Amino acid sequence: MEQMAAPVRQLGRGKTIRHEGDPEPKMYLLLSGWTESSMLLPSGERQSIKVHLPGDLLGMPGLAMRYAPDTIRALTEVQVTTIEPRYIGGLFKTNPRIAAMLFLVSQEERVFLMDRLASVGRTGSLNRIAALIAQLSIRIGRQDRKPADSYFAPLTQSQIGDMTGMTAIHVNRTLHKLELANICIWRNRTVTIIDRIRLQELAGFPSRELAVDHSWLCDAC
Repeated sequence: MEQMAAPVRQLGRGKTIRHEGDPEPKMYLLLSGWTESSMLLPSGERQSIKVHLPGDLLGMPGLAMRYAPDTIRALTEVQVTTIEPRYIGGLFKTNPRIAAMLFLVSQEERVFLMDRLASVGRTGSLNRIAALIAQLSIRIGRQDRKPADSYFAPLTQSQIGDMTGMTAIHVNRTLHKLELANICIWRNRTVTIIDRIRLQELAGFPSRELAVDHSWLCDAC
């Protein structure tokens, strides 16, 4: 990916990487920092869709669209590089196994979004925040193949509320309840999970583990 990518860009917090509606959407590789994808609502308000972590490929849904379906914005200082869609097409042709792995990544993202949709649509405030914390823990810990018990999370309470369908005040109260219950602490941009079992019970969805057996991908790929 780095060989196909354009020179690395460094952007400050709050800078926009891509605007919703931009023609001919491109894909990006996030090398460091956190970003978010969001969509503009008819009311003029902006709805956060997903947080992106270092190593994530940004803008993949846009490859199926003529215009970018979302805005990608830096939540911290980031390093990002652009990958032209034509290079992705060439990669699929010459390295079909990598294409298959990217397919698996897209399915992983789909499962996380399914969990989040179910959480926001049918659960209470404690469940929603617990689900968000559990998901971030799984994603951040993927390289170690186990969820992270403590991690950096540069999200404001307004951004947390945007992702969980809650007000910032409600988020503050809910985080305080989780802390008093000795389940987890989210303070000073650091999340510390104290009781993972109870957190997972509140999250309300099965503990997700990434598949490690990809033997079904044929050797010819």
